[in-house]
Amino acid sequence: QRLAAAVPWDALAGTHGMTVALRALGARVGHQVHIARGAQLPHGAWSLLDLGDRVSIARDAALRAVDLDDGRIVIGPVRVGDDATLDVHAGLGPGAAVAAGSTVGAWASIGPG
Repeated sequence: QRLAAAVPWDALAGTHGMTVALRALGARVGHQVHIARGAQLPHGAWSLLDLGDRVSIARDAALRAVDLDDGRIVIGPVRVGDDATLDVHAGLGPGAAVAAGSTVGAWASIGPG
């Protein structure tokens, strides 16, 4: 928690430094991953984040490894395969998996499965 609190998240947003910080906190982040400024990542559940090589996450896309469903807490991994893209405002919930080469369109949301 101390390491996470020391990370200058706003300064790293949209830079390669973001992927370096996520790896240091336990996330699996492949090579040539781009996470745009404004993307919403799971703070505190980094070990549940798995991003393949050449993944692109657009502005305001949300990856939620922890969520609420009918008043209960749901926790699960979020996996994005190689060469996949999350468009603007796309959302992934706990347990979501995006296949390699896929695109999650703008405003689309994927839950478990």
